[in-house]
Amino acid sequence: MSNKKIPSKKTKITKHKKKSRGELDNPKFLSDKNAMLELIEQAARKEEERENQRLAKRLQVAKIMEEKEAQKEQKKEDKKEQLEQVKREYLESKKKKKAESRKQKIKTMREKENPVETKKAKKVRFAL
Repeated sequence: MSNKKIPSKKTKITKHKKKSRGELDNPKFLSDKNAMLELIEQAARKEEERENQRLAKRLQVAKIMEEKEAQKEQKKEDKKEQLEQVKREYLESKKKKKAESRKQKIKTMREKENPVETKKAKKVRFAL
């Protein structure tokens, strides 16, 4: 027999990971993380301010539009009121004219019925 060694089973030696400092334990990472969080917060604040400005602008535009509509409505109402006033004045003047014409008619009718008796000139016949 030869001096051959029987190969033994190779056992796998597992290397244990060395405990390293985690990212959270690393002060450099933490400062970078804090800076990034601050940048994100600043960006969020800026975006929120922009959105608030947009909303304020929209509200202002809507308010201006409402005021213009209200002015238009007010002008319409004023015009309508003015037309009503003119119409009333016209109708009143028409009534007055009608009443005056009636009075005048009545007056002329009375004068015709009771003419003032004036002396009539005597008719003289001339014979020729």
